[in-house]
Amino acid sequence: MPTGRLCGTGMREMRMSNSSIQSVIVSTANVFRVDPLDIVTGKQDGKDLMYARNVCAVLLTGKVARTKIPALLGRKSLSYYYEALNKVRARCLADHDFEMRYLNLKARLH
Repeated sequence: MPTGRLCGTGMREMRMSNSSIQSVIVSTANVFRVDPLDIVTGKQDGKDLMYARNVCAVLLTGKVARTKIPALLGRKSLSYYYEALNKVRARCLADHDFEMRYLNLKARLH
């Protein structure tokens, strides 16, 4: 698959298949006990769902262009990725259980 200036993608962007993206979303939904459809539609809100979306955004880093992550997770703001990253970092520092769930999920998917 061509990359670079001519096809509109950066050289560092790694592509992920739809099944791999779906695997990240479904696995994250299972860990946080939320519906995978709620993660991608953005119609529902709640603490667990918010953290599930944030973790998905972080886990998709390097696999999907950062500018595409918000739309993939039902969000409109391009700054969503950076907000999610900061929220996951802060939550990991404050909550050891959350950090262990995140690290276990990250290890399983990578």
